[in-house]
Amino acid sequence: MRTCSRCLECKSEEEFYRHPQTRSGLSYLCKECEKEKSRAYKAAHPNRRRLADVKRDYNLTPEEYAALGDRCGICGVHEKDIPRRLAIDHDHGCCSTRKKSCGRCVRGLLCSNCNTKLGWFERYGQQAAHYIQNPLRRVLSSRENE
Repeated sequence: MRTCSRCLECKSEEEFYRHPQTRSGLSYLCKECEKEKSRAYKAAHPNRRRLADVKRDYNLTPEEYAALGDRCGICGVHEKDIPRRLAIDHDHGCCSTRKKSCGRCVRGLLCSNCNTKLGWFERYGQQAAHYIQNPLRRVLSSRENE
């Protein structure tokens, strides 16, 4: 049995996370109190994780990220009006040898819909243009003349 230092309840050791840096090898807080503490921290610092991810993956400072705005660069939808946050769009050809962006190739923010369509267009745009310029109906219309 172990006592949680936050709620002061005596609980079994299974109700504590492992923590190798403590003498007992268990956390001082029970799992419920740890979860509550984590929720409170995330509520108090909502963008901290996002800004750390942006710095790590796209090499952007918080100021540079804020300068990108809060609207999709193509359709203009505001980030608060969509269920997911805007994606950071960057040129994949610039940093193709690295997993992360250099930061210079960031183009802007895109909603999920526009980001998906832009990715498709970058991969298949030439084929789509060829299809539009050489439609199948020319072949079908030549059958009608026979």
